[in-house]
Amino acid sequence: MRCVELFGVKLNLVKRDELLKICELTLDEGKPIRLFAINPIKISKSHSNEKLRKILNGGDINFCDGKGVCYALKILCGEKIERFPGFELLFCLLEIANRKEKSVFFIGNREESIKKGIEKLKKKYPDVKFMGYLNGYFKKEELDVLIEKFKKNPPDILFVGMGAFLQEKWIIYITERVKIPISIGIGGSVDVISGFSPRAPKFLCDIGLEWLYRLIRQPKRIKVMIHLPIFAFMVFKEKIRRRKVKC
Repeated sequence: MRCVELFGVKLNLVKRDELLKICELTLDEGKPIRLFAINPIKISKSHSNEKLRKILNGGDINFCDGKGVCYALKILCGEKIERFPGFELLFCLLEIANRKEKSVFFIGNREESIKKGIEKLKKKYPDVKFMGYLNGYFKKEELDVLIEKFKKNPPDILFVGMGAFLQEKWIIYITERVKIPISIGIGGSVDVISGFSPRAPKFLCDIGLEWLYRLIRQPKRIKVMIHLPIFAFMVFKEKIRRRKVKC
């Protein structure tokens, strides 16, 4: 698959069906891959922070998780790419795991949320082997103990749901020490599944306004959401400066 760079962040021009085929093949062959969801906020935050950029570029497949990224690639590179929300990829992976009777492990979120979320998923995917979970308020020592257990019996898929960069950081930390076929950052997906944080209506998601719904529900997120207009300005500025960027 082709790969481009957007403001220093690697992006794989991978279609939804192609990515799912890669995941199935990975589960069959066991060759580890890290899946990182890339959105405008992550790109904006990492633009002037080399450390954060390095974390994002540690993904084996960086897929497009935000409409803004799709628009930026079209405007700057003339590339048309399909958005594949990490929330939707989570369910696609669970469907594959259910069909192939694979094992999964979850890290992140509050105890009550992740516990309730997994209970719901167990009912929906009865043939998935749920190995357990570790909530997001762990100590590094607890994670190291978990890694030692993984060395003896690793999950086929590791889902890590934490804040941007933190989840990717821990995925890199874990997978540098133990081989796990698929590891992916899923942000607040489990909170949506458990009902602690409802997802935006589908029509808002389809037109790229999911962020607005979240902002209305959680006004404190304005500090994070400010990166959306910053990203838009970055794209506009780059378009004016270079007219057409060869990605």
